[in-house]
Amino acid sequence: MDDIKTDIAQCNGCGAPLSGKPNINHPIHCDYCELTNYLKVPELISPETSSYMNDLESESYLEIYQESQKILENFPGELIGEEVGKLRIKMQVGSYAFPLLLVLDDLPERPYIDGPNKMREVLNCEISELESMKNWSPGSSSVLDVLEEIYRKSEESLPHIMESSIKIPISKASSKERDPFVQQILENYDASTTKKAILVNFYAQTGDVIQFTIKRKKNFPIGLENEILSRYPLIRGPLEDYAKGRIDLLTTLAEIERLLYI
Repeated sequence: MDDIKTDIAQCNGCGAPLSGKPNINHPIHCDYCELTNYLKVPELISPETSSYMNDLESESYLEIYQESQKILENFPGELIGEEVGKLRIKMQVGSYAFPLLLVLDDLPERPYIDGPNKMREVLNCEISELESMKNWSPGSSSVLDVLEEIYRKSEESLPHIMESSIKIPISKASSKERDPFVQQILENYDASTTKKAILVNFYAQTGDVIQFTIKRKKNFPIGLENEILSRYPLIRGPLEDYAKGRIDLLTTLAEIERLLYI
């Protein structure tokens, strides 16, 4: 008897119940008539509502979820909203803390990973040009492979960048600061200082680089252009809370960084 494809948990040859429902990867063998039952997409059912698409979506979701969990086990970060395929993490390399945006929605195809210009300078290339990205193999490559290459190359390049004075080492800059708030800002953000202010660069999900000016005055007032507030209205909340003394400076910066990725 020839093998027949079915989309129900019942043998399409003899009608006997199967041990499970066939899916795209696992055909079910009938113990009674020895027929192998495969998943079949009914011709009159649209792909969007078929069991075939449901199986595909379930397997894709599971793969994205598992990959997200692996990443969050190895790097501090969080999911963006309720989407398991979008994460923001922070990669600490020496004195530098690089914020990274990861979009895994296309797995098992290669992910989208983006970071600040400082990271591109350290890597001396775009993230998409890394060997682990160019040689991405669906089904066998892992996002962690890419993150490990970013970390390795950053660790190798940072000492040379520091020596050539392309960037001021944050550790040296922070060592001159007596205020603990300023020290932590320099250690955790893309920031620099002048005699009158602390300049902090944030990286929005849109790719925009937004500079905040924190004045070296009592209570460290934050200066920001009205245009930025118009484009990113969500950050008004933490800025107002900070101005009214409800939250401290570090909490404000962390909340702004989070909101810029929504």
